[in-house]
Amino acid sequence: MAPRKNTAQEDAVTVGDAPAPLPASKLPAPTRFPLLTVLSLALSTLLFSFVADSTGVELASISRSLNEPWQAVVVLGWKVVELGVAWYLNYDDIDTVSFTTLSHLPFCYLLWSFYSVSLRANSTLLLIDIVSTALPVALLRPRALEHRQPRSPTTTTTTTTLPGAANPHLLHDRLLQVLNVILAAATYSSTLVLAHRTFLPTTLILHFDALRSLDRAHATGIRSLLPFLLPIGFAAHAFLFLPSIAAARESAELDNDTEDREDASATVKAKAKARARAGGEEDTTPPFDPATASLSDTLRWNLGLWYPEAGLRSPRIRVLAARTAAAAGFGGLSLAVRVWSAVEGADLAGASAWAGVWSGAGVVTAGWYAWVGDVNVV
Repeated sequence: MAPRKNTAQEDAVTVGDAPAPLPASKLPAPTRFPLLTVLSLALSTLLFSFVADSTGVELASISRSLNEPWQAVVVLGWKVVELGVAWYLNYDDIDTVSFTTLSHLPFCYLLWSFYSVSLRANSTLLLIDIVSTALPVALLRPRALEHRQPRSPTTTTTTTTLPGAANPHLLHDRLLQVLNVILAAATYSSTLVLAHRTFLPTTLILHFDALRSLDRAHATGIRSLLPFLLPIGFAAHAFLFLPSIAAARESAELDNDTEDREDASATVKAKAKARARAGGEEDTTPPFDPATASLSDTLRWNLGLWYPEAGLRSPRIRVLAARTAAAAGFGGLSLAVRVWSAVEGADLAGASAWAGVWSGAGVVTAGWYAWVGDVNVV
């Protein structure tokens, strides 16, 4: 396995000036989330009333009947919980769009693939979910810096040293962003195809009583799924990758402010020792030597875990891990609850199995992004 490039470099790169901060909502803080909830539920109800004649019958044909009052309370309550998680985790409107796409598009794919619900109806359903959730957030919370474009290009100097250091190319290079989107979509496609080829059809037959067809599941391949899952690729890139790289960049800029007298051409080992001394710790990590490294050492190096500053001590990895937990953990739970509460004939075990496939794909995607974030782009 080829070692990762690790020489200290001083690269003059073109990045943009940070956009001016946007003002927060002037409404009192305690009133914002209740207002968000009211706006979201009202907007969702309004939009669904507009499309009831065109898509309502098609969606109602596969929907579970909510005959008991507690069932309606559960559905409504879970919607409020979803809004609360996004709000109190400080997600902006782009985060909310991405988070909603990651947890709701799999539901639409289930309806299209196994219940023969048209793409038009599924697209309408997903669009309403996104708009009714993200638009109120956009009105009540400013957009995060990593989701706003720089105002003008300037030349700045950035030193790339340790794994996890900020690399501005990863935030601003259009080709790299497109490749990261395709990487995420391909990961989800591959995971879904693998599930289709193994346990998923049997699981769905056993736990979904009203399945209409398995033809689309048997006919799926990575190439046919990739266009369908490109939105989830965009969502994973915006929700997982960009915030983690932005966190690493902010941390590196803070380090540069406190260490502005340090020689920019210092070696990786000297840089690590300087940072360890700043934290009151003695660094004893030797330089990585691929000629003598064991298999476990090589894995640690390629996963960015060789130096003490890597792993969960890295701001980039901490942000990536937290957002992966939100997307794969809570997002998977949200998907399971929705499938179980909305699809006629679906039991909780089947809904959980379906959600587990997508959560697993999210974890694998995050692993890829952890690796991509360590790559030095010159």
